[in-house]
Amino acid sequence: MKLPLELASMHLVDVVIVDYLVPEMNGQEVAMKLTRFMPEAPIIMLSVAIDVAEQVLNLVNVFLAKDSLATQLLPMIEQLHRCGSTSPASYDALGVTPPCELSSSSFAR
Repeated sequence: MKLPLELASMHLVDVVIVDYLVPEMNGQEVAMKLTRFMPEAPIIMLSVAIDVAEQVLNLVNVFLAKDSLATQLLPMIEQLHRCGSTSPASYDALGVTPPCELSSSSFAR
């Protein structure tokens, strides 16, 4: 997982797609590292597990169950580009209304 993080830090990234369950470093660790050095990059987390902890979901812009990828991944990428990359939690902290809302059906909460 170290190489993808290094590559992401050296290039402009439009969106990051990460799996929650990976062998070397789980999706939570990847999302934490990415938000430190690329806070503007939106993160989409994928997983077959739907019982992902709230603290993990708060690190990403979108969570998609893998069984919905065929219908939801591309629309979510388009929506992130249209709406900007700031997470809803960031807008709440600033007391600002987001430019548009991400579909709540995309989150496994």
